[in-house]
Amino acid sequence: MKKRIIALSLILIMSLSGCGKGNKGTDHMGNNNTVPGETIAEKTTAEKTTAEKTTAEKTTAEKTSAKDTSNNSGGFEKLVNLYDKAIGEKWTPDKLIENDMPLVMADCYGTDPSKNIGITVKDIDGNGIMDMVVGTTAAITDEFYGKMIFALYTLDQQGNPKAVFISEARDRYYYEGGSLFAHIGSSSASDSLNTTMEYKNGKMVDTGKTANPSLYVQMNY
Repeated sequence: MKKRIIALSLILIMSLSGCGKGNKGTDHMGNNNTVPGETIAEKTTAEKTTAEKTTAEKTTAEKTSAKDTSNNSGGFEKLVNLYDKAIGEKWTPDKLIENDMPLVMADCYGTDPSKNIGITVKDIDGNGIMDMVVGTTAAITDEFYGKMIFALYTLDQQGNPKAVFISEARDRYYYEGGSLFAHIGSSSASDSLNTTMEYKNGKMVDTGKTANPSLYVQMNY
């Protein structure tokens, strides 16, 4: 009888000792899912911290991705949007002048200006800096306006758009392929300009060659 009582006492002591440690947790299936020496409270805090860290990393990644996407326009996002608005709403000559946009652009609106006027952002002169070009599309076959470049922009040292040139009726540019542009102009019957310019490092350089309309190339927009 004494031996039986002693045995039951030992079993009771061992059972109480196991429950008193409180350093192991179990899931709903009864499986242990805590690290040895880790309390359930500590595990919960660790999981919360990990979750918060993962969320923060995801948010940072999303912001970076958005920034990378915006850079696809090479820093010309606002200017592109402004031109899209001007073309879509068929801004009047006065409003174009107010926003430092080419006045001759209004002559090419037609019934659907989005088909007649194109915008593209690309590195024209190959110097690693993006440029923005606005001009007539292949839909314009007029001898005067066909293949005309309304405006060429580059980026300054702060990454802001700046105009390289903006065409006018008496001082206009046409595309000749690569980084070449025909510069045609006249201030009077005796004073005219007809030369091929090369676009280099954000500037127009006179090649000394006479421009020829037969060499004009349609810019891809």
